[in-house]
Amino acid sequence: MLKGKTALVTGCTAGLGFATVRELAGEGVNVMMNGFIEADQIDAKRAAVEKEFGIKTAYHGADLTQPDQIEDLVAATKKTFGSVDILINNAVFRNFASIPEMPLDGWNRAMAVNVTAPFLLTKMVLPLMRETGFGRIVNMCSTMSLFAQKDRSDYVTTKTALLGLTRATAYELMHDDDITCNGVCPGSIYTSYSGGKIKEMAAREGITEDEATKIFLQGRQPSLRFIPDQHVAKLIVFLCGPHAQMIKGSGVVIDDGWHVT
Repeated sequence: MLKGKTALVTGCTAGLGFATVRELAGEGVNVMMNGFIEADQIDAKRAAVEKEFGIKTAYHGADLTQPDQIEDLVAATKKTFGSVDILINNAVFRNFASIPEMPLDGWNRAMAVNVTAPFLLTKMVLPLMRETGFGRIVNMCSTMSLFAQKDRSDYVTTKTALLGLTRATAYELMHDDDITCNGVCPGSIYTSYSGGKIKEMAAREGITEDEATKIFLQGRQPSLRFIPDQHVAKLIVFLCGPHAQMIKGSGVVIDDGWHVT
């Protein structure tokens, strides 16, 4: 049902973002990729995805703190593929600090990447979606859009704001039959950062990485299990598909039960 559509995915050169690229490609979707990565690495990833799934990809290295570069990213996507049918706002910037120690430049960057960039991208792609009568916007909102955690004020604030933007956008799309906006709220997903911390802990404490993982996730993920990025990516693809046409403004939680604890 999505074959031949075009997706613009931010922050997609690794982790959940790249898993989402692969799942979309598996449905026949062409993808404009965005994120910070070395040129040879992105070329290799693009070539692998194109070969495996028989779709087309492109890459644009827009800095999402810069509105003019965001505008160029959307224009390049339309020029390359002819449309922007799907927007996945996945890029994120975060700090780990208490409020008194939170650097202002770090706070401002989190606001720019996590909130302002999704707003600008939504503002720019909605007219294109309305031209074709089809569109899907999925915002990566996090379980921490629903509650707080210490030393994460920038992340909690921006993800809560992004969920609000999701709802506001969906309200404006109430009478657009096949254009939707939804949020996805995952729990803790394995990243290079968490993986590094787990390996350090295992080596320091003389324990297995499985044991270190459970310790690491205490206070982060009550089930003591990471949420597989492929599970989240498949949920995103479902929200992009035809059977999600009447799901608008939802913050779909996939956190192994964290939010009910």
